[in-house]
Amino acid sequence: MRTCKWIWVMWCICGVQLLLFVSHAKDRQTGHKVIYDKVRTVRLSQSNQLRSLLELWRHLDQVNETIFEGDNYVNIIPYVTNENGARSNLGLNNFSQSSVFKGTSPEANVVIGLFDQLGKLDRAGTFLVQSNELKQINQVITSLTPIPGGGKATSGWLLIFSDEPITAWASVTLDSVHNDPSIELAIADQFFKPAAFVESQGTPSNPLVIQSSVRGPNLAAFKSRLTVVNIGSGNGRLTVKLFDQQGNLLQTLPAVDLNSNAMFISDDIRAMNPDTFGHIKIEVEDLDTLDDALPRIVATSLVESTTGPFA
Repeated sequence: MRTCKWIWVMWCICGVQLLLFVSHAKDRQTGHKVIYDKVRTVRLSQSNQLRSLLELWRHLDQVNETIFEGDNYVNIIPYVTNENGARSNLGLNNFSQSSVFKGTSPEANVVIGLFDQLGKLDRAGTFLVQSNELKQINQVITSLTPIPGGGKATSGWLLIFSDEPITAWASVTLDSVHNDPSIELAIADQFFKPAAFVESQGTPSNPLVIQSSVRGPNLAAFKSRLTVVNIGSGNGRLTVKLFDQQGNLLQTLPAVDLNSNAMFISDDIRAMNPDTFGHIKIEVEDLDTLDDALPRIVATSLVESTTGPFA
């Protein structure tokens, strides 16, 4: 009888321990979900401008586009245009071979929004990219569907979401006669990078840098365009500094206030510094007091011939 009692006691202890283990596992799972949800919230507020994301989805829903579910991968094309005969084509590459949710050869559902120079959503569209496919969207600006009240932008930037990892690029041809394109590789979301590896935040200690730019007339008759986009959820004050090849500061341009989602565009950023070449340093100052409303900038520079104008 004593042996049976001990066996019963041991079974009770094991049962209690098992219940505690299951409860602890559930608590850990719940805790992980809470942390994951918080990270997603921060990611949206700091990296993908939550308000614009919700607005983009709302407008897409209004034009009867299919919205996909799941974690979103984010890519940004800083500059597309069809002004003065220019054209901009967009390429989407789906290199995914397998997916936890979709299995082998997963297709990627892609949502694209075009924002104008003032930061307003102008056009939107959804696309399906098969595994290993390169989908090229010619004349991307006019290939997207105007949202109500939109469809007027002739230059802007692209915000791209996908439910599978993709790479994106844009071919911007400034001169339809010579058909000489500039290639922009998309900028991927950097939120989950360790702080030490986050690139080009636009702060004085970690500025955004365009490695090279040039201005003629004698330096092979080239000039440099510059486009800066504030992809953050807060407004910022932009400062652009021009350097020569020896690293000497040539000019600090007047500061420009750049609202959330808005663009700064200069067709000839070194116009006041002819016969020079060197890097461009770009900084942004936070104009808001809320910690989750931060300006975050991306930029691109296209070098073109002043006799073309081809890139």
